[in-house]
Amino acid sequence: MYSIWWTLVPFLVVLLIVFAIIRYRIHIGRLVLKEEEKLLAGQFELLQKEQEEMNDIKVQMAGEIRLWKQSRQERSERIELFQNDLLSDMEMEEERCYWQDALLNLTFLHKLDECRSRDIEVVLEGFPREGMPAPNAGYMELSSLMINLFDNAREACQLIPEQEDRRIVIAVRRNGGKLFVSMDNSCNEQSRQRGGAKTWKKDAGKHGIGLDIINDLVDSMNGRIKSERQENVYHVELMLPAGRGA
Repeated sequence: MYSIWWTLVPFLVVLLIVFAIIRYRIHIGRLVLKEEEKLLAGQFELLQKEQEEMNDIKVQMAGEIRLWKQSRQERSERIELFQNDLLSDMEMEEERCYWQDALLNLTFLHKLDECRSRDIEVVLEGFPREGMPAPNAGYMELSSLMINLFDNAREACQLIPEQEDRRIVIAVRRNGGKLFVSMDNSCNEQSRQRGGAKTWKKDAGKHGIGLDIINDLVDSMNGRIKSERQENVYHVELMLPAGRGA
């Protein structure tokens, strides 16, 4: 009887120890799982925040794209209205040819007459009899460029009293596959205060009256622009890739 009891006691002790070890390991495993759950919950929360931020960015980008499209559409509509006005003036007795592109030539003539009607002398140099080949770009870009060049020069000249020299000189020339256009306009102290210097690079500093749009247009045509003041003259020079026939 006693021998059996003394045999069972060590076995029971070992069994209790094994049971305690297994229970301890299960307890540690549960603690590890709880920590992992906390970490996963934290990561999930971060992912949710990142997703919300990404959704906000998408909404913002969509809004900016809509504004950009709206601005581009409004600009296209303005150019179309101007084009319709030009087409209504096509019944001229004799159409002068400065550019081979008919619509660009009509835009040029319209702005030319607009300047001269305000008692601003316009001198043209280098235009061949058959007209200059148009730069390698679309009509909208070309007409926008021409309109802004003329308007900037005209506005500067209109700041000068009528009894003083108010002149715009436009010169063109071809050199290989490039077309150069320069425009010099008279300026006085008032127009100089609204102007500045401009170099070949777009980010090289402040610049003259309304040249922002011109710079963007020239960049879109893969061309270059520089401008500078020369005493009482403001000089703008463009280099543009020439189109066919240049």
